[in-house]
Amino acid sequence: MQAKNSSLQTGNFFRESQFPKDKTFPEIFSGLFESDNLVIERITSNGQTTPGDEWLEENFNEWVLLLQGESKIKLLSGEEYMIQSGDYLFIPANTKHRVEFTSSKPGCIWLAIHYK
Repeated sequence: MQAKNSSLQTGNFFRESQFPKDKTFPEIFSGLFESDNLVIERITSNGQTTPGDEWLEENFNEWVLLLQGESKIKLLSGEEYMIQSGDYLFIPANTKHRVEFTSSKPGCIWLAIHYK
């Protein structure tokens, strides 16, 4: 939603959340703010996991807050994090990780902040 002042934006994080139909569809990434060194996005999951033996690795820091649902994140080092609503996780740049589980009832709503 656009505010009256065209340089301002407003919206509702939860009402505007859309979920993938089921785990066969990809997660939905919704950009909320972006600048040269910062990206803020909402991610919605509905049973999605990282495919096969793939590992995610970003060239920026990632801080995620799970606002709804449950998830399990695994690092290549073997550490595992069971994350529930209200939990957050900081993943340093170039850390290999994967999503082992996301709940579908309820679906997961994440706030993700990526920065250099």
